[in-house]
Amino acid sequence: MTVSSIKSQFEDQGRDADDYVGRRERTAQPGHGATDEYEYLQELLRDRKTLAAMATHDLREPMQAIQSFISVILRERIGPLNETQRDFLISAYDTGRRLERLIEDVQVLILTGEGFLIVPENTDVYAHVISALRQLQSAASVYRIEFMIDGDPAADWSVWVDPLRLDQMLLNIVENAIRYSAADTHIRIRMRGTRSRLLVLVTNEAEQPPREDPAAWFAPFRRGDYLRRENRRGLGLGLTVVGYLVRAHHGRILTRATGSSITIGFALPRRNLGPPLHAIE
Repeated sequence: MTVSSIKSQFEDQGRDADDYVGRRERTAQPGHGATDEYEYLQELLRDRKTLAAMATHDLREPMQAIQSFISVILRERIGPLNETQRDFLISAYDTGRRLERLIEDVQVLILTGEGFLIVPENTDVYAHVISALRQLQSAASVYRIEFMIDGDPAADWSVWVDPLRLDQMLLNIVENAIRYSAADTHIRIRMRGTRSRLLVLVTNEAEQPPREDPAAWFAPFRRGDYLRRENRRGLGLGLTVVGYLVRAHHGRILTRATGSSITIGFALPRRNLGPPLHAIE
């Protein structure tokens, strides 16, 4: 199956996440017969902004302390490290860096409405997919969920993208798939590429068919149906961040639900199409 045919299948579903969120924003304005609801939503948004400000402030200081301690250990200031220990610590440090940037992003996204800092470079997407799956393997194993990669590791998977932002996209999408997967199932990661673009599609099997278009999950503070009780933590911003980052890289979000099978992914251009787009339009 070609990239064009795969992409057309998603586009034939009628609407993608970009269009869906845009319509939601337009119809939630005064003058559409829902003034009271609009005012209530505005008040709710202000409360969530206050919560976000408190949460990011309280998270920043301990995260900086953790990173500082890991850095000291990596520099072997308290004793030598073997190769395995160093690999684990480097992974923990890199995860901490992403979390620090995510804390900053929440502040920017919720409090100021400005865009994300994006520094694109030529990046091997396949290597980042492997890294993301390795980091989430423990979470998946709790529910006996296995990962399957559909893509030739020897192929050219290079694309013009910020590598840290790519990690955010992949981790958020795969973690979302884990949260909505039935136990004892597979999560399939399909990778397809042409000379001009690259597609990454993550498919999971839910316990029941979703009652709404997965594109709706890209709206801020939204979470889908049938989320496990133990997974109801968080603000519901993971896929929102993915949507902003994909669009900022001149890409597109792709979603599809067929029965209980849910696919969320993105298409990114191979080459540099100019400066990153403003991530919040």
